[in-house]
Amino acid sequence: MLNTIVRTGQVLELFSRERPEWGVTEIAQTLGVPKSNAHELLSSLASIDLLRRTSRSRYRLGWRIMSMANSVVEAGILRKHALSAMEKLSQHTGETSHLAIWDGRHLVFMARVLTDRGVHQGHARAGCTLPGYCTASGKVLLADLPWPEVVDRVSREEFTARTPSTITDLVVLRRQLQDVKNRGVGYNVEEADPGVCGLASPVVGADGRAIAALGVSVTSERFTAFRERYERLLVRSARELSSKVAADHGPGQGGPGSGPRRPLPPALSTSA
Repeated sequence: MLNTIVRTGQVLELFSRERPEWGVTEIAQTLGVPKSNAHELLSSLASIDLLRRTSRSRYRLGWRIMSMANSVVEAGILRKHALSAMEKLSQHTGETSHLAIWDGRHLVFMARVLTDRGVHQGHARAGCTLPGYCTASGKVLLADLPWPEVVDRVSREEFTARTPSTITDLVVLRRQLQDVKNRGVGYNVEEADPGVCGLASPVVGADGRAIAALGVSVTSERFTAFRERYERLLVRSARELSSKVAADHGPGQGGPGSGPRRPLPPALSTSA
């Protein structure tokens, strides 16, 4: 066991900004191990998202290890600013708001703010997990990933229907994720629970990537009646939270301007 842990550390240390991609043969030669051993270790690391395979059957650092590194700083910053942003969003919409992240494989709810008339979903409590493909927050975070990674994550979750409205077609899901990229908002239309809809928008980190999703859960009736207003309020709240997260990183830590930002399309003007 110790030998495997040491070897894992040696493999991960090979990946750098100067050389972000490695092949099995290269790693075997560099570490002085049989190619079969290197292949087995790389495959194991890829299976738990510490590495990811590229289209050329080579390897890069995976989403999980990058999120683990980012979470050391960003989780603290999110906790510092998210609650006030959620409380403000719930106050303006009258709906339950929540914040969700990836744990490497699933959507995990970090926190939520309940309102008197808001939807109270038991599976949306802090610490609970849900598949990403049937939630607004999950779609927001999936939309930030390369499509091959999306397919891999969805396949691990079995891509099964939770309700009659759940999307279980990869072609439809890919179209929806592209729409999320274009609009900056993801939707769940009775896909996780009958009679409940959701909207979510990305919280963007200092590097321009989505590190969390800010969302609201609403009844189907209010979703139909107030969707456009909720979109405006949600996008504004997510943008404000993103700015606070970036500002707390500081200019020496990948602060504002260090990474690409998603411009909000004209259809989602942030005026309330």
